[in-house]
Amino acid sequence: MTKLVDPQQISDPSSDHERFKNSQWVIMFRPLQVAKPIHATFLSFITNFDDRWSTNFNSETVYGRMDPIYTFQNTQRNISLGFSVPSASLEEGYTNMVEFEKLISFLYPAYETRNGQRILSSPPIMRVKFGNLIKSGRYNNLSAYNEDEAFNVDVGLMVAVNGFSMNPNIDMGFYTPHRGKFIPKEFSIDCELSVVHEHMLGWKHDTGEWFGGAYPYGIGNGGEGTQFPAQTHAENILRKDENTSRSPGPSKDTDSAGPDPEDAPDPNNQSIDPNSEDFSSHQSITAADVKQKELEAEAALQAEYLDSVEGGYSLDYPDGGDY
Repeated sequence: MTKLVDPQQISDPSSDHERFKNSQWVIMFRPLQVAKPIHATFLSFITNFDDRWSTNFNSETVYGRMDPIYTFQNTQRNISLGFSVPSASLEEGYTNMVEFEKLISFLYPAYETRNGQRILSSPPIMRVKFGNLIKSGRYNNLSAYNEDEAFNVDVGLMVAVNGFSMNPNIDMGFYTPHRGKFIPKEFSIDCELSVVHEHMLGWKHDTGEWFGGAYPYGIGNGGEGTQFPAQTHAENILRKDENTSRSPGPSKDTDSAGPDPEDAPDPNNQSIDPNSEDFSSHQSITAADVKQKELEAEAALQAEYLDSVEGGYSLDYPDGGDY
């Protein structure tokens, strides 16, 4: 007869730490509607991660205006998360199912009793932690990172979870410790997370300071009041490539009698040193600029042609009719 693991031992947080300390693929959930520090923890493999931001405007159409008037409402973040939870033994499969049942209980609110009546006290809001990808922006500073933070769900991202779906891997099969009881050897969980922002996100208008810090993944070293460079490294590279790719004029022969007119620099094609003061004010010619120049040249040619035609064009019809 197969011996099962004691559920009390499985739920011990210290055993969680020993189990996951050598893994990077730890996903943790904690309910905020209860005061007791409980959590559900999974050693898993990510199968889906889709992080989305949407900016919402209220549009109002008014008479005589071609475009609506847009009034900013908010910017929202939503995450689609999917992960697979495998097991290498019956004991580990049992542990995974205990954690999943605990996770499902987090979807229900908390109640308290007042005057003999049970009333709802807290909604089912959670914290979710997965490395630096799902983590509260208040703690996005990698310089302050320590190993224990990987197992600290209190620095997780605050979210409203729109439910969970659980799908056993039928091909992998089930553990059957006794007749009529099935424990999946592997199952997948999918969920939608609506992020609840906990810290200031936005810009200071006059100074260009960003209040979000190293948001959202804690990769940069930005703190509150971060100033981003006016020109990015990629833009600098593109501008340098543009200037170095321009063909230089033919070199002057010092033994020649005089300068060759063809050697004169083209005022519309002068290379600019990226380290010079003029480089920052240099603007690359865009497609719109080229099109505008073409239209102006075409209009000038047309005007010159009309002036050269004797008598110009007459719009008076011989019979005075209106065609």
